Amino acid sequence: MKDKLELTATLTGLDYGRFTRSMLLSQGQFAAFLNAKPKERAELLEELTGTEIYGQISAMVFEQHKSARTELEKLQAQASGVALLTPEQVQSLTASLQVLLTKKNSYLPRSSKNNNH
Repeated sequence: MKDKLELTATLTGLDYGRFTRSMLLSQGQFAAFLNAKPKERAELLEELTGTEIYGQISAMVFEQHKSARTELEKLQAQASGVALLTPEQVQSLTASLQVLLTKKNSYLPRSSKNNNH
């Protein structure tokens, strides 16, 4: 009996339960199919129509989306800790930098003269 079940699965690509339900469908016993659990109906239809690849693709896309969403949330959390300067702040800091550079340059010639004497 086990050999027959394995042969059925090998030839049809369906386990015994699914093979039996598919045969019942083709013989007009649609009520048994309708009374099956939703997940079982979906799996059987996928196998019978050869569309199980779409279920696999859907699962893969879901996982990639989940991973991308997690990465985006991580980057957004990092970005929320960074404060951008306003144009006024940039201008003020640039002016301060110029003042400091001017002071530095005014001290350089004196310090080099002091080192030579």
